[in-house]
Amino acid sequence: MSSEAESSFAVQEVEKRIFRRGPFGLEAVNSDPESYNSGISLYQDSSACIAFKNKNLQKGSIRGARSAGFTVSSEEAFFISSKNDLLFAKELEKSY
Repeated sequence: MSSEAESSFAVQEVEKRIFRRGPFGLEAVNSDPESYNSGISLYQDSSACIAFKNKNLQKGSIRGARSAGFTVSSEEAFFISSKNDLLFAKELEKSY
């Protein structure tokens, strides 16, 4: 974690088009991710990992005022929502 950051968390690159409502309807925030020139990259919180400084808890916050993200692949970050997902994760763990 950077010395200036109060927390660091895992993010994944958004691989789909994102839109925002503009004055004339929906406008693409990022261009087509499948194209050669995909424009800006957008990232979303992967909920895979977070590290924070202890002092954040004393202030009533986990992330704090300054956060830094680090990228992870979709293989590294998947949500465990069932027993099968948990079994799959345990098998993955054995291979590392």
